[in-house]
Amino acid sequence: MVLNKGLTMLSLAYCGFDAEGARSVFDFLIYSHSTLEHVNLSGNHVGNDGILWIFKGLACAKAITKVVLCDGNWEDTEEVFEAMLNCFTTNKVLAKYDFKFNEFSMDGVETLSTEIIPAATHVQDVEISGIITEEARDSLKTALAANKPKKGGRGKGKKKKK
Repeated sequence: MVLNKGLTMLSLAYCGFDAEGARSVFDFLIYSHSTLEHVNLSGNHVGNDGILWIFKGLACAKAITKVVLCDGNWEDTEEVFEAMLNCFTTNKVLAKYDFKFNEFSMDGVETLSTEIIPAATHVQDVEISGIITEEARDSLKTALAANKPKKGGRGKGKKKKK
């Protein structure tokens, strides 16, 4: 496989690929010499079968720090959440996920907030949209806030003791 090793951002947004095309996306996501940092796959109706391939590929990706998976026509089924959890916990570099305009149930938001995000303490941002309760949105924010790095180090003006 020959890929551009200098490519850091790739957008395949609204290219019209489906679950079968997601298998090809998997192939480039797992490429070990990839320098891709930001991937936008929005608007491709990959469905649940396709998002499983994408999560499997993202779990192996070496450099991707942000992925946009908006409007992919996938839902928060148990199988999708298993693949998502594997991706979140296996890939320690990928810290920002955008899932807007996909179907998240209240139970799905709870699973994301109480099981998936806490298991992946490096994850800094997960965006979802839709009609969810304020309580569910707050739960998601709380889970993400717990993952934010703590401000540390010595404070201003403090001198190191000798």
